[in-house]
Amino acid sequence: MGFLEANLQSDEKIELRIDYTRWWWLEVLIGFIIIIGIPAAISTIIRKLTLEQAVTNKRVIQKTGLISRNIEEMRLSKIETVEFNQSILGRIMGMGTLRITGVQSKLILYGVDHPKDIKKKIDSLLN
Repeated sequence: MGFLEANLQSDEKIELRIDYTRWWWLEVLIGFIIIIGIPAAISTIIRKLTLEQAVTNKRVIQKTGLISRNIEEMRLSKIETVEFNQSILGRIMGMGTLRITGVQSKLILYGVDHPKDIKKKIDSLLN
């Protein structure tokens, strides 16, 4: 059981689990090929192992951090817009970034597989 499951409210359930992109290993491989990129590769491995993102029936949650912990969340009732960005490579690989804007706050989910599908899911939960 991960952090998110352990910290749900009593009447809350996870509707959609958002994993880090399945192409994370490519960034690691490129990092190891380029000696200067080894710290970036290690950073990507740590990010992959410590990132938890989910959409529940009440909120969107993101937990990051290995030693320290950073938790960001936004209630579905506070969401105003859900946008996604994909670079050319991101479109080819099916990954991108989701930007969720709410009342005086913003939540950015990086390295998301199929961001268009996740946007549609969040939009359906808002209605």
